[in-house]
Amino acid sequence: MAELEAGSQVAETRQGPIEYAVKGEGDGQPLVIGFHGGPGGYDQVFPLWRNVTRHDFSLIAWSRPGYLRTPLSVGCPFTAQADALAALLDYLNIRRVGVLGFSAGGTCAMIFAARYPERVWALILESSVSQAYRFVSRDHIAEQFFTRLLFNDPAVWLYNQMAAHYPEFALRSMLAKESILDKKQAERLLNQILDDPDKVSHLMAIIKSMSPFSLRQKGLENDLSQLAAIEKLPLSDIKAPALVIHSTADGDVPFYHAEYAASKIPNAELFTVRGGFHILTLCDQAEEIAHKRVQMLLTHRPRLVNKGQKV
Repeated sequence: MAELEAGSQVAETRQGPIEYAVKGEGDGQPLVIGFHGGPGGYDQVFPLWRNVTRHDFSLIAWSRPGYLRTPLSVGCPFTAQADALAALLDYLNIRRVGVLGFSAGGTCAMIFAARYPERVWALILESSVSQAYRFVSRDHIAEQFFTRLLFNDPAVWLYNQMAAHYPEFALRSMLAKESILDKKQAERLLNQILDDPDKVSHLMAIIKSMSPFSLRQKGLENDLSQLAAIEKLPLSDIKAPALVIHSTADGDVPFYHAEYAASKIPNAELFTVRGGFHILTLCDQAEEIAHKRVQMLLTHRPRLVNKGQKV
């Protein structure tokens, strides 16, 4: 908890306190903001999109309402969360941003892009929910395990310890929940990840961004409630160029969510990841995905920076 607080700031916006952090900040650099998934927080943004700051972009991470030090009162509905982000950008004197959204955070990112089209110069959605959603695992045992894990601080702590010493255990559990790969495909991907120290380190960072769960529980519960109640997102109102990235073997958010979003968002491109699973940064095509993401941002980044304003 002390580490989390030391790594962020809290802005007192017109909509309430909002936690945020910035990496790669520099004068005149285009700004990109990340919407974390659930459970998560600002600390999940940096491992998800760590390559962005290597290409002259500043990456802003924020904790959506109900996560870490951003209270749920700042905004329960995703429309109110979009308004909260607009308030944070005003507080930081930022006019326009590139937007990255992951999983449940991708849903909120779509609503922000539709609600504030003048403030978004590019939108990238990864493993994002675009229709009514309720998690149902093909593996009932895995579902029970993760449900108990996510709602229990000591269990999350133990999971972190187990993952640090036995990453194979953590990865097997994750693949059981987050993919629809068959046994042979899952084993091949598992071994490939375990043979890559950088990917193992990344796995640890993602797991760490779920704990302590008690500081993320309200946000996750609200996310699940909001996602289940989706009727129709205002996707046709999105004006920014969009890139939709999704795995065909995503066991958490099915691939049809990506197909739907790409078909309804004007000027959207669908990038299909064959195989893989929900955590795209650990897939076979991780390097290709990272390159595609950066090229999208480089292509559409603002060319001019107004004096006295961050763009």
